[in-house]
Amino acid sequence: MNPNVPVIVPDFETGGIAGWVERHGLRNVRAVPFDRWLTLAPGLRAMLLRDGSAPGDSGLLVEYAGHRILNAVDCSDLNAGVLPARVDLLMSSFSRGASGFPVCWGELLGSEAIEAYVARDAATVVRRVCELVKRCGPRAFLPFASFFVEAHPADATIRRVNLKTSARELCDALQRARPETFTLDPHPGDCIDLHDLSVKRGREARPPSWNFSEHLAPVEACRHFAPLDHIDSLLQYFAWSGYRGDLILHVIETNDAFEPCGQTWLLDLSGPRALTERPSTPHRYLRLKVRADVFRHTLRHGLPWDEISIGFNARMYREPNVYNRDFWSHFQNCLPATPPTFDGRRPASVAPPRLRPWPEPAGT
Repeated sequence: MNPNVPVIVPDFETGGIAGWVERHGLRNVRAVPFDRWLTLAPGLRAMLLRDGSAPGDSGLLVEYAGHRILNAVDCSDLNAGVLPARVDLLMSSFSRGASGFPVCWGELLGSEAIEAYVARDAATVVRRVCELVKRCGPRAFLPFASFFVEAHPADATIRRVNLKTSARELCDALQRARPETFTLDPHPGDCIDLHDLSVKRGREARPPSWNFSEHLAPVEACRHFAPLDHIDSLLQYFAWSGYRGDLILHVIETNDAFEPCGQTWLLDLSGPRALTERPSTPHRYLRLKVRADVFRHTLRHGLPWDEISIGFNARMYREPNVYNRDFWSHFQNCLPATPPTFDGRRPASVAPPRLRPWPEPAGT
């Protein structure tokens, strides 16, 4: 609607985030440093804060007319625990459940272990938010950034297992932990006045509805992307990615029900090179039974692998049972900004470009 609207993104060391935003047609994207006020208008300024526990997460502090709003999103360690004073409104996620772990690791963990993990994780999130509110001491708290549901019928099993804390449950826990903080269980159209914390209620939420075909059409169109029928193109993709690690990746393409229906590859990502069997020497092994259309859509367009993991689009298994942090961090945060090409050749890996921060406006 307005491709020239100003967009602010963090100046992460990995670079490239502005490129992801620009892919959607936005042209006025600024990469700004952390921990520095950016003046946007008279009386209005903002500051980006880094998440200490994740390389690709950040929060936002906004100050307007003397009032401060801190949006922690889903950061687990916002600004390494050093939080701003005099916050009027704190916004934060309130539930677990976006990660593919543990619900997509049934073969590795089993149903009882998954249920136990989900229960512990849910309690941990509530405890973390309560501790955040105690440290920050805001006048008001707004549950935010956890309103999602596995709506597609193909993900019905995940929806049953992947239990989540509601906004109301989180507000009730906060009232017990810090009764002096006002909490709001939000509905569409609600307005809160930061002067006196009065609330003007909007409408009641309508029953949700989804247009699956609109969003799935471009994904399903990649199911028969011919270059990825060939191992040379797959090796070309992993050369483009720039990742080099001692990991054996086993990819099995499936349909929506995770029944094999496409190609199967075994790759040594230290090369990368194709294998016919697992090495006899000790090695890390990661198997993905992944929906073929999602896998090919992700590779074809050079998208972060959140499309696969957070989208519940794979069933995963690993040996040893240790988080492959280097692999997931790279494919979620460090891919080149320019999509790969598939021409049958194997080019040298391409490093992600380093963003040049935009000059800050006068008065910053």
